[in-house]
Amino acid sequence: RPVCTYRPVPEYPAMASQAGVEGRVILQVFISSEGVPVEAVVTASSGLGSMDDAALSSVMESSWSPAKRADGVPVGVWTSVVYNFVLE
Repeated sequence: RPVCTYRPVPEYPAMASQAGVEGRVILQVFISSEGVPVEAVVTASSGLGSMDDAALSSVMESSWSPAKRADGVPVGVWTSVVYNFVLE
């Protein structure tokens, strides 16, 4: 499996924050053999488009150590990433 080495915190949508809305976004992300996120799709929406978009933007800025085959060769793979938007 790939290992995330840098995961920026997504920007909490202002309207959601002001309205006291929290949510969870689950993404599937393709991590290339170079450890770069290439594509991301929402598999479980928060129900709020701006929250989903913030999670997508954040994951595309993340950095990864790529997954490796048993012989140590890096490979591209899909992996899940969860973002929880919680007001404090």
